Amino acid sequence: MGEKEYTAERLKYLTLLAEGYPTVQALCTEIVNLEAHLALPKGTEHFMSDIHGEYEAFCHILNNCSGVIREKVDIVLGESVPEQTRAELATLIYYPKEKLEEISQEVDDLREWYRITFHRLIEVCRLVSSKYTRSKVRKAMPPEYAYIIDEMLHTHYEDNDKRDYYENIISTIIDIGRASNFLVQLCELIKRLAVDHLHLVGDIFDRGPRADIILDSAEDVLAIPSGAVNRGNTVLITADSPSAANALDQEAPEGYVYVEVETGISDDSYIQILSGLQEGDTVAYLQTSGGSGDMAMGAMGMMPSGGMGGGMNGGPVAGGGGMSGGPGGGF
Repeated sequence: MGEKEYTAERLKYLTLLAEGYPTVQALCTEIVNLEAHLALPKGTEHFMSDIHGEYEAFCHILNNCSGVIREKVDIVLGESVPEQTRAELATLIYYPKEKLEEISQEVDDLREWYRITFHRLIEVCRLVSSKYTRSKVRKAMPPEYAYIIDEMLHTHYEDNDKRDYYENIISTIIDIGRASNFLVQLCELIKRLAVDHLHLVGDIFDRGPRADIILDSAEDVLAIPSGAVNRGNTVLITADSPSAANALDQEAPEGYVYVEVETGISDDSYIQILSGLQEGDTVAYLQTSGGSGDMAMGAMGMMPSGGMGGGMNGGPVAGGGGMSGGPGGGF
C-alpha cells in the first residue's frame, strides 16, 4: 500500500498530537482516559456575586461550601445519628481548629471520640471525592498524609481482612500524637473536594473592609500578570504553547499567536485565568515598568497556596523566565 496523503492542515494537528503522544500506545491510553472522564459526574461549581469586600460572610460561605458540606454529612450519617451530632460534625469540618479546642475540653474519652470521628470524616471524604478520578483526589491531598488518606478512602471497613489494618491506621495516628493535625488536614481536604470550582463575579472592592482577604483566599489558581491580558480578553502566547491550537485568526508577531481567555479575580499584579490557557503555555506581553517597552515572557504555572496577594513565585522574567508551578495543577 502507498503512503496515505494528508492535507497541510491535518498534518499540522497530527504533528502537535505527536509531540504530546509520541507512540500509538500513549495516544490510545489518553483516549481511554478521556473517554472514562466523560462518564464521571460534573464537579460542583459555585458562583458568588457582588461580595463587596465582606470577607467574614465570604469566608463562612467558603467554609460551609454553601451548604454542600451539611448535605453530605446528612447523606453519610442519615437518620441513625441525631441531628445535633450531624450539625456538630458539619461545624467541625467548617472550622476544625476552633471546634477541636472546644471538644478537647468537653469530651472525657478523647481517644474514642477521635476514633469515631475519623471513621465519619473518612466516609464524608469518600462521598465528596466519588465524582473525581483517583489521580485528582490524590493531588488534592495534603502531601504528608496522602498515602494514609488514600489507603483509608479505598479500604472498606466491611472487608474483614482489612478491618484490623484500617483500625491500626487510626490507632497509630492517635498514639503518635498526630490526631489533631490529621483531623484538621482531613477536614480541609473535604472542603477542597466539595466544590470543584468557585467563580467570583461582580464587585469585590467597592465597599467592605477587607477585600484583600478575599483575594488572599484564592489558592491553586491559574494566573498571569495583569498586563498580559489585552483588550478583548486576548493573550499573546508562543506558537509552540499547548493552547496555541485554539489560536484566533488575528495578526500576531512572528512565532506568537493570540488566544481568547476568560478571566476571574485579580489584584494589582496578577489576574486569574478561568479558561483559554493551561499549564505549559508561555505568555508574552509588553513590560512597561520603568519606561521599558521590552517583551517579557513567563511559563504558565499554578499559583501556590497563600493567595494572589503574594504573587507567583519567580514572576515573569524577560527572555523566557518562568513562573514556578505550585501544588495542584491541572487534572
